[in-house]
Amino acid sequence: MSRQIEFWYGRSQSFGARGRPQRWINILGTVDPDGLRELTCRLPGGSTRALSVGPDNLRLRAPGDFNAEILYDEIPEGQSVVEFRAEYGDGSVIEDRVTVDIVSRSEAPLPYEVAWGELGSVSDAVQIVDGKWDLTSAGARPRHPHYDRLLALGDLEWTDYEAEVPVTIHGFSSLPGDRAPRGGFGVLFRWSGHVPDEHQPSREWRPNGAIAWYRARWDETPRTGRNLNISDAVLKDESLVKTDPLELELERHYVFRFSVRSRPGGTGEYRFRAWPADDPGHHLCDLMTHAREGEAPKGSILLIALWVDVTIGNIRVIRL
Repeated sequence: MSRQIEFWYGRSQSFGARGRPQRWINILGTVDPDGLRELTCRLPGGSTRALSVGPDNLRLRAPGDFNAEILYDEIPEGQSVVEFRAEYGDGSVIEDRVTVDIVSRSEAPLPYEVAWGELGSVSDAVQIVDGKWDLTSAGARPRHPHYDRLLALGDLEWTDYEAEVPVTIHGFSSLPGDRAPRGGFGVLFRWSGHVPDEHQPSREWRPNGAIAWYRARWDETPRTGRNLNISDAVLKDESLVKTDPLELELERHYVFRFSVRSRPGGTGEYRFRAWPADDPGHHLCDLMTHAREGEAPKGSILLIALWVDVTIGNIRVIRL
């Protein structure tokens, strides 16, 4: 079988149709890793950059996986082409291209709704930041649970809002040799995108606002179980307020409702409530806290599937 570059979301991709949720666009795919010497992409302006190839146990899951992070500002509005080139040790070369359509800048309006059943693909409503995502009859689901399978939605200019996100946990994944609980699902507010650093793709993700989590208690040693919490997304990945240990039932539908309100002279006020979809009167948590100093004053929503097999149902976001 001949070598090829696979673009997970096709050779024609559109970005920004429902707002710009982060500073980057992401072109995701896989290249044949056997004998690969270098993978590069060439932007419409002519600049070329090297791309890392997985696995790295973080954003790049499998051999040959890549994530081309390109700033919105690096590509002109309208249609243009990003060229990819894979060079191998035996002298062979593969070249392919993706046509990118950057929609003219406009803020995503609120209320903002995602009704998966009306869409043809996951990327019709959200920007896929990491991972292969499938559109199922129940919603969006990562094909291969791993570190930070990410979906971004909304707009960099959003400030005060409330999101309702239905979730169904199917199971958890982990790294080989893990003995402690790993993974969970989170809703991060005031997202602007990974921060450029020495890695490709970037790994630094702060500062933002705060995260509503269901996950293992990573701020404790040893990790003994999962809980619902609001965690810092500014300085350090630790809980600001949390429930006692709590396990959500696998295959049961739950609803996460998370909100942020700005405070004059202070950081944002965050509130997280969760309940079973079939028992809305039974609140599993009603947590409230303020973000840490240095919080982002605005930003979009990032949905985080961390080592978890999860289905994300229809989403609704309103302005506060």
